[in-house]
Amino acid sequence: MVANVAMLAGILFGQLTMTSFGASINEGLFEPFAATLQAIPGMVRVSSTLTDIGKLTVNYGMAFGVAFFLFLARRDWRVPAFILAVMVGLNVFQSVVTRIVDSSTPSGEYVFGTPGPYLSGGVLRVLVLAGLFAVLAGRSRVDAYRIAAVLTAIEAITRMALGRHWPFDILASIPLGYALLWSALEFHDAVLAKPVDQTEDPAPVSAENAGNELASH
Repeated sequence: MVANVAMLAGILFGQLTMTSFGASINEGLFEPFAATLQAIPGMVRVSSTLTDIGKLTVNYGMAFGVAFFLFLARRDWRVPAFILAVMVGLNVFQSVVTRIVDSSTPSGEYVFGTPGPYLSGGVLRVLVLAGLFAVLAGRSRVDAYRIAAVLTAIEAITRMALGRHWPFDILASIPLGYALLWSALEFHDAVLAKPVDQTEDPAPVSAENAGNELASH
């Protein structure tokens, strides 16, 4: 339900960015943000490398790698299958929202590389995968959200520094990403997480001890 609401919210916000009011703000913020970041020495060069943490092929590689490692470690196919399902789901989520919104892409002197439409799939995937992998590695949800925030900030800044997205494309991906991450973690905890069975068989009671205990009563 949360994922469906997130998709609806993403579509509605995307449509808002295409109105005359939304588009004027979006386009008006693009040049100052991109120009400021690109004025930092080495920012474009570093961003061209760091931004690949949100590349679709890289994310699929990460998902397959983590899934394979967890299968070898746990010999349980459910969590690896869940990871791959999340990755495919993120791709479908982005594709559906992008197709329905059908927004424009930036162009001009501040664009380095291939620009992308609404919304930023790289930011969305980095946020969800980082948080999910952190929890699977044993970190708490609070830590997972913090780790996701740091890596998401890196991805968002690099995308903006390269001029590959409108500001609202990146902004919308963050709350939507947290909603999808929360949904994934709720499903994991409810369906896949195994509670540790800490119950132990009671120590056997000898006939002598049983007699003594009975006599004491």
